[in-house]
Amino acid sequence: TTTHFISSSGCGSGCTRLTICEIRTPHSLFYYALGYTGWVGVVLFGLMQFAIFRLLWRSYRITDQPAGVVFWVALMAMAHFEASFDTPYEAIPFYLLAGMSLAPALQSREALAPRAAPVHVLSAARA
Repeated sequence: TTTHFISSSGCGSGCTRLTICEIRTPHSLFYYALGYTGWVGVVLFGLMQFAIFRLLWRSYRITDQPAGVVFWVALMAMAHFEASFDTPYEAIPFYLLAGMSLAPALQSREALAPRAAPVHVLSAARA
């Protein structure tokens, strides 16, 4: 039977212990978050992704390396059309690589200051 998405009682409604039924998962990040956490979860996930994007953008401005921003945009676009954050084998690499890419944005200004070039004593003596 077909039920309306507002009046439905969840993905596994109608399943009992002895009945084998198909539990369906939406293949979209938005609908997955909406179905499992409601509008509060969608807003919280959106705010978290916005914070990650801001840090990645700051890291890009510091290092001129766009890989983190490009990676985030590509995975967010893919996540809206396939099941990306449903499983750990796709979510863990995303957050790991995003965290590694935004590391320069979390460093202090002193750590990012340009350092003096090393002096090579032996190469200066040969000249």
